[in-house]
Amino acid sequence: MKYASKLLVALFTVATVSASAAPKQWLDYKGKKGPGKGKSIVLISGDEEYRSEEAMPLLASILSRHHGFNCRVVFAIDPKSGIVDPNNRNNIPGLEALKDADLMVIGTRFRDLPDDQMAHIDAYLQTGKPVIGMRTATHAFNIGGNKTYAHYSNGYNGPKKEWQGGFGMVFIDGGHSLNAALTDYRAWAPHVLPGGILAIHDVFPDPACGGQAPFTIWQLATQSGLFEPLGTQDTLRGLRRLGRYR
Repeated sequence: MKYASKLLVALFTVATVSASAAPKQWLDYKGKKGPGKGKSIVLISGDEEYRSEEAMPLLASILSRHHGFNCRVVFAIDPKSGIVDPNNRNNIPGLEALKDADLMVIGTRFRDLPDDQMAHIDAYLQTGKPVIGMRTATHAFNIGGNKTYAHYSNGYNGPKKEWQGGFGMVFIDGGHSLNAALTDYRAWAPHVLPGGILAIHDVFPDPACGGQAPFTIWQLATQSGLFEPLGTQDTLRGLRRLGRYR
């Protein structure tokens, strides 16, 4: 697989470099016609488990070619060789494109990026623009010590109390067996912070319309005394965690 990744990077470099330009360590896709024309998406790969360095370019190609979005895909890069290296947790160049992005898609795992790179991610998040986290983005960063952006780390327990202990939103859209739905609910719902959102998809009150497992966990949440219903959009139901944030 490591040789396939190196070949992939070589192809990426050829695709993005003109005869007179210096090699780039990211991929840019110019949007064609579509509803996303004029909008920009930055897709951040960087995990050693699920091949986001292969999936993100494919997704960017679809978004640009069929939907009109301008896309940039950035990668974990070995700074010495300039080759994509998912095991390198300390270098993802090209993040400055987030300054003009309308959406960030992130699929990283336990990255420990330097402050100058994390600053681009932090500045984007501060704008309140949307983020799509894929797979291991639940533990996207593992920034050690007292570094500036350590509060983005998985399991952070430092002095910034507002970053400790939980999530602002949990979206349950997993397996529809009762066991799978209960497992998701019991594993994740307790981590929703007061004021945070629990969203459950595929909620069908009528058994004739669909499986009952998501509806069952929605009922558990509403009856727990910990959540209040917010509303329904098609089969998506939202709840807000009650209580005051510490």
